[in-house]
Amino acid sequence: MRKTVLIFFAFVLLAFIAFEGNAQAPKVGQQSPQIQVFKWINREVKSEKPVLLEFWATWCGPCRKAIPHLNDLHDKYKDQVSFISLSIEREDVIRNFMKNTEIKAAVGTDFERKTALAYNVQGIPYTVLIHKDGEIAWIGYPAAVTDSLMNVFIDNNKSRSVRHDLVKTIDIKDLKFNLTVNKAKNQDAPGSLSDSHEGILFSSMSITSIMELILNASPMRIEAPSEFRTEKYDVLYKHEMVMPFPEFRQIMLQRVSDALNVKIEKNTTRSLVYKIRCKDCKKLQEQYRELSSRTNNYQSTFEEKNGKMHANTVNINALISYLETAHKRIFINESGLNGFYSFAVSQENIEAAIKDLETYGLQIVSEEDDIDMYKLSPKK
Repeated sequence: MRKTVLIFFAFVLLAFIAFEGNAQAPKVGQQSPQIQVFKWINREVKSEKPVLLEFWATWCGPCRKAIPHLNDLHDKYKDQVSFISLSIEREDVIRNFMKNTEIKAAVGTDFERKTALAYNVQGIPYTVLIHKDGEIAWIGYPAAVTDSLMNVFIDNNKSRSVRHDLVKTIDIKDLKFNLTVNKAKNQDAPGSLSDSHEGILFSSMSITSIMELILNASPMRIEAPSEFRTEKYDVLYKHEMVMPFPEFRQIMLQRVSDALNVKIEKNTTRSLVYKIRCKDCKKLQEQYRELSSRTNNYQSTFEEKNGKMHANTVNINALISYLETAHKRIFINESGLNGFYSFAVSQENIEAAIKDLETYGLQIVSEEDDIDMYKLSPKK
């Protein structure tokens, strides 16, 4: 039996019901902290109306119970009040939840907890009524927001001016960053990637491996000189906020490739590819929900056992890297799955591997398609 640690991911999923707050929380009658939204899930809200701000999470039972009541309020008062629901969870978690549960408010992710911390949110659900000039009118639980309260709230806004900076959508390009690159002191150490509040750290990784991760391209699609595959580096990308990796991939790609003096050429070629799609992925989605409910640190491993490769706690792209290396085929991820899962896949041949993957509700389709191939070379 052989067990290999692939990559350690320290994603911040924050699956707990109490938040760590500031020493001072805003009170009724004071100005509201700015409502900073990392990304809007369904639609964006501008600072034009008074706001009903709701802090919630997909895993919070009382929050889920309050959704129908908030939807009713939205139907009655949406013309006079902006309804905003913020969760500190990742975008993919919120989107998956909303596939089966309608939320009529504008839903956003406060992935950085900037707004939750500014409000000193100690538990959820947590509701705030904010006048359009930014003054806090009321703080409490969603069930306590009645029609009479809403009517008084709306009436009190008739003569107020608009605070135009009350709601802010964060622009990734405006965020401050710091990038450090050093040759790894221990060239024999296994490579790892961590994504946490300290920033993104590529530790003891070759240039090719770093580019594979940022480009989201498998080894079969990257051509590079030998020195790009042998010399290892420590690359730390610190930024003003902790952001989900895909959200700023292109920006980071430019900055890191410049720092490593790497030229990237992209070409499109026609080739036979194996596309991984979801046929019935309910079991995999439940597997990820169960995992994320009990941990926020993921360690991916590959273990050979009984003729199969047991890929434990891996994302689909890591699974693809293994499949391409083992079977010398090009795979494309069209599953829409963004979490971490565990698979047992035959090592015998590509046909047996596909058959195993299909037992997880995946569909593997082979067809000719245009794919992006990358050539790495030193900048002159």
